[in-house]
Amino acid sequence: MFSTKTIIKRECAKDRKISIAIMSPFFVLMAQFFVLYYFNIINTNMGQMVQLLSKATVGLFFIYSFLTVFKRNGLIFIFIYCGFATIFLLNFLFFQQNAPYLKATLFSFFFMCLPCFVYSFSINNLLVFKSIMKKTGTIVFFIGAMTAFLAITNRISLGPYSMSLSYYMLLPVIVHMNNFFVKRSIESGLITTIAVFIIFALGSRGAILCIGIYVILYFMTQSGKNSVKNWVFKLSVFFTLFFSVFFLKEIFTFLNKILMKYNIHSRTIALFLRDKVHLSGREVIYSTIVDQIKAHPLMGIGLAGDRLYTGGTYSHNIFLEIISGFGIIVGIIILLFLGCITIRSLFLKNKTRANLMLMWFCIGFVPLIVSGSYLTSFQFWIFLGLITRFSVTKEQKCLPANY
Repeated sequence: MFSTKTIIKRECAKDRKISIAIMSPFFVLMAQFFVLYYFNIINTNMGQMVQLLSKATVGLFFIYSFLTVFKRNGLIFIFIYCGFATIFLLNFLFFQQNAPYLKATLFSFFFMCLPCFVYSFSINNLLVFKSIMKKTGTIVFFIGAMTAFLAITNRISLGPYSMSLSYYMLLPVIVHMNNFFVKRSIESGLITTIAVFIIFALGSRGAILCIGIYVILYFMTQSGKNSVKNWVFKLSVFFTLFFSVFFLKEIFTFLNKILMKYNIHSRTIALFLRDKVHLSGREVIYSTIVDQIKAHPLMGIGLAGDRLYTGGTYSHNIFLEIISGFGIIVGIIILLFLGCITIRSLFLKNKTRANLMLMWFCIGFVPLIVSGSYLTSFQFWIFLGLITRFSVTKEQKCLPANY
């Protein structure tokens, strides 16, 4: 017979193995991004080889921990894959016009998204998972910072801006901002500041939206201890945010002048300085999808059907994508279910769990409000796996959060 301590250590080791697999795409994609731009091999045969190698590397991480996951949730694994395979087959049958776009999503969905869902659903110890998150976020930060430095010094070219870089840097920002809020870590505060600066200088507005929502929801849901020190910290953050919003234009103008001295033309700051909100053509896409929802209210236009009507791109909005794909009735039911378990996860009694759910809400869900597709976003499926595991499943069936 094994002692309780030995069993717990073994379970922790299994959770660590699963957590590394889940977080591997973040590190691998950031490393791939650096290699492609550093050697300037994007859209070349060598670049395609690097991307293929990246997929194989992530696959190895998932294969390494597959048996552990299957032993924990083998029936769920089979049920999930059979269920979604059926949904895709029905869409191939009834929405044949979407076939090219469905085929284009098959690999990402079945070999990245669904594994991320089942693997994250198989996590028992969230503190082990959070530890791997922090380590991954730190590694991603250093690779991203090195990439940004080379771009700022004109040693590599990322173009006018890089949406990919900004969303890659979202993980280290959220992870270290959380560490700064919880532990008042100066190191995490510095990493957060640098990463946010990189997003402003070289990235897109979507990541800034995610960060802003995280800060707001953190102080709404994470009450913390009612100590004088905690209240002073909260008030300091509140007044800093208040005056930042009040003098937002002046701050952006000042930052823009500094960046211009180094010949850095920040698209994000330029768009924020406009008098009107600029949606970068999304308003046309939204209008097109809304028209299709009106034209096909019951059955919808099928999975990936938005690509057919938007010239190969996606809806850039998860609500429109789900409603247009499944029809109004089924789409709203899906969104209501998703909304209920999300809200429940953000207000769990266990603040450690609620805090982690909030982090993944801002990493996996919020980006899909303005960009991306839930059919290809593995971050969304990690979020979905976690909130399903810790919101729908009774908490007492999980191992203690801090053993």
